Amino acid sequence: MQDCLDSLGMDRVPIAEVRQYAARRQRSPGTIVLYCLRLDDGRLDCGIRADSLNGQWRRRAAARDALQRILAADLNLPHTEVPLTRDPNGKPCLGRGEDGTTLQLSCAYTRQFAVLAISSGGQVGVDIEVVNADRFPDEIADVLLSPRERRLYRDLPAQVRPRWMAGAWVRKEAILKGLGRGLQIPPALIEAAEADDGVHGETTADSWRRLPGLPKWSVRELAWAATVIGLAQSGPPSVSLRTVEVTG
Repeated sequence: MQDCLDSLGMDRVPIAEVRQYAARRQRSPGTIVLYCLRLDDGRLDCGIRADSLNGQWRRRAAARDALQRILAADLNLPHTEVPLTRDPNGKPCLGRGEDGTTLQLSCAYTRQFAVLAISSGGQVGVDIEVVNADRFPDEIADVLLSPRERRLYRDLPAQVRPRWMAGAWVRKEAILKGLGRGLQIPPALIEAAEADDGVHGETTADSWRRLPGLPKWSVRELAWAATVIGLAQSGPPSVSLRTVEVTG
């Protein structure tokens, strides 16, 4: 099942006010904050030039710069003093917050969209993709999907397959990023898809789905703008999620 971010009561905060927003909405233990950003928003004042969005590497640099500025504002730190470190697997993480909690983070971008997840509970992973039939053709099903997932996929109407595949991919990628393993684990070994995925459903407090084979991990799929977002976390299924669209 897919949750639409608007139905979750998504906050909309100008980038210049993220610092004040974070100070007002103090982080509770076991909370994930998901910041969503449109890199092509011409009103954004985050040091991104319009021509920097031309080309993959420039887009990546622009996304990393924008997300680091948002992270610094959330932590109430100067842009150059964010305490980023890496765990033994090379996954980026943060030191302890002002309240003594250890913060975990994950970020992703695709084309003109970027996301940043900050967790004050367990590990977290996030991924984002624009739904596109050319990006998710039938041919990649054998690589991305488990045998059970491939059977579900082949039973779907052709017009819904790209969104379903995109959702399956972002959930798997979010799990792999949360584990800090990247593609060291083949995506087809992770069971993260069901028949009703990609269908907008009623958003409930228990929208996190536990994963077979990874009992400590939960995952959910979110729809935002033209994208689908996968979010994975190792805390309890009752973890609170706060979503924020950063605007100009």
